[in-house]
Amino acid sequence: MALICATFFSKTTQQTIRDLKKASNADLVELRLDKAEKVNFHKVFSNKTKPVIIACRNKTNGGGFQGTEEQRINLLKKALQYRPEYIDLESDVDKRIIKELRKKAKLIISYHNFKNTPKNLKKIIAEIKKIKPDMTKIVTTANKTEDNLTIFNLLKKNNKLVAFCMGEQGKTSRVLSPIFGSLMTYAALEKNNLTAKGQLTLSELINIYNFKEINKKTKIYGLIGNPVEHSMSPLIHNAAFKEQKINAVYVPFKVTDIKNFIKNFKNITEGFSVTIPHKVTAIKQLNHIEKSAKKIGAVNTIVNNKGRLYGYNTDCIGAIKALETKTRIKNKKILLIGAGGAAKAIATGLKNKGARITITNRTLNKAKKIAESISCDYKPLSALKEIIKGQDIIINATSVGMYPKISETILPKQLLKKVMIMDIVYNPLKTKLIQDAETNNCKTILGIEMFIEQAAEQFKLFTGKKAPKYLMRKLVEKQLR
Repeated sequence: MALICATFFSKTTQQTIRDLKKASNADLVELRLDKAEKVNFHKVFSNKTKPVIIACRNKTNGGGFQGTEEQRINLLKKALQYRPEYIDLESDVDKRIIKELRKKAKLIISYHNFKNTPKNLKKIIAEIKKIKPDMTKIVTTANKTEDNLTIFNLLKKNNKLVAFCMGEQGKTSRVLSPIFGSLMTYAALEKNNLTAKGQLTLSELINIYNFKEINKKTKIYGLIGNPVEHSMSPLIHNAAFKEQKINAVYVPFKVTDIKNFIKNFKNITEGFSVTIPHKVTAIKQLNHIEKSAKKIGAVNTIVNNKGRLYGYNTDCIGAIKALETKTRIKNKKILLIGAGGAAKAIATGLKNKGARITITNRTLNKAKKIAESISCDYKPLSALKEIIKGQDIIINATSVGMYPKISETILPKQLLKKVMIMDIVYNPLKTKLIQDAETNNCKTILGIEMFIEQAAEQFKLFTGKKAPKYLMRKLVEKQLR
């Protein structure tokens, strides 16, 4: 099992002591001494309860120390008097200094690259090994999701190695690297006090990703999309894995090139949820598409069965189940706004239930294409005032109103009269569309209902087990509120 190192800047004595207490769930702590000239090390080390790594980075190595190299080394020597367990030194530090300082603590030699993930990492590791450190640390920057895979492949071939990627695209490796052999990952104590870009917090690692249960046998699932930063899917799927005692982890993958991603990652993953903008384009990468998903022309779930990829669509059943908790569907006049993958799924489900559907969208040709595929009506969005008249239900199947653009709405408030409103956007819990509808005394169906229903179906496809929907809903509501 990999360790979690909580890392933070030591700015004042009291703040450092408080941070040491906040790191109680970590396995060890890294005191970043970049700004610690006035810290009383005697008091700090008297309050430590975990093994301590000391490090002090200059600007070249992504840190904040502004003094000379001699002053930086002297600060580290001062801290070493109080017997920390480890000292972390950069691979470019003078070898004579490394030899001197390693006598006082175990040695971590680090290589950081703040621009990219280079191809010569094997050579860099070979050079570091000549120093004979107790631990080697390789940290690069991920400019694309595939850079994480470079780190995973590196870990498979090296022992006593800590390795992961920085940056937004590198978050995945901070969670998954232990599966491939990384000895440790680093976590911030708080989001507003990161020591490197892309860090997750200690709470996120433990409470969302169940990091302390991850091992080399942990199965990998994930979300493919762009953006994925604010998705609740990792929260609910990981919680469901934990409750059902399944050794698996679910992570977000920010993907621009779906073809390249699936080609590179299908050998290490068991399945994916698929979201905007890949629900339609993902189909071309699959070996088999379930009948209803083929009819819809979009997938939101991929299951890897011994190297063959199977595509499904749970948006359809998720939307229908959410609607049927509030109303019957047969013969209802329903206006569907949107023409993406989710809209296709919902339209197909509504048609199967006997609804009378009109589809509208900013790009009329997209609405026309869906309408013709299921034999229903379509209208331009410019004719909204006329279309709405006589509708029983209006469904927003676009991303308008999604966090962070929570002040946006697809429909003017004055048009929301004597009609049921369903919004598939679940973040925020109540979109502006839903709030306006409630103000006008309209019945509403929140996006969380479809989100939970479709996620539960995904979970069943992934694991063969029934999802704990009550737990999923509870967690999402808590997070959004």
